[in-house]
Amino acid sequence: MKRTPYWIRVIALTLLLIALIALIIYQTSKSTGTPADTSSSTTVSSQGSESSTDVISSADSASIPSETVSSESFTEPASTVAPESDIKQEKTTMKITANGNSLTAVLADNSSAQALLERLQDGPVTVEMNDYGNFEKVGPLGFSLPTNDEPISTSPGDVILYQGTNITVYYDENHWNFTRLGKIENITREDLLDFFGDGTVTVTFSLD
Repeated sequence: MKRTPYWIRVIALTLLLIALIALIIYQTSKSTGTPADTSSSTTVSSQGSESSTDVISSADSASIPSETVSSESFTEPASTVAPESDIKQEKTTMKITANGNSLTAVLADNSSAQALLERLQDGPVTVEMNDYGNFEKVGPLGFSLPTNDEPISTSPGDVILYQGTNITVYYDENHWNFTRLGKIENITREDLLDFFGDGTVTVTFSLD
């Protein structure tokens, strides 16, 4: 058997050692990675963390209701209180004159009082009035007014339309179906007896 020369075996052994060393270096570098790879991985991880934080922050801000209150919510509501003129209408009055003195009666809110008011706009109405029943002064108007009769218990100062043609000023109580024309407010029986006097008296009804 022919043996391989010695120098060839040395070369072959050397090449084998070189190959083995190269393999070891390759395996070592593959398992540990390079500094460049580590930096890249760190950068990606950092970016991912920041992105995740942004997403969480955005979601939190979306879920928390805004505390900003519009100035419109503090706008003072418009006043709902009606003007006093709307709440309480101005009273319509009539002047009653006898023996040189005058009283004021507030007219009722009905068609009878309205018709009397329209008649007085043409001028004063004068009536000869007499006592009746010891509770009223009554006299003929000389014209007719519409009636709005209802059961009434009179008191001093009531101005009443009787049967559509007679006007009455009560100074005491009576109970009947009458039409109310107006009221002399805050007056007593004695005040009215002094105002009209006894017997027949000329009374003028006019607008203030």
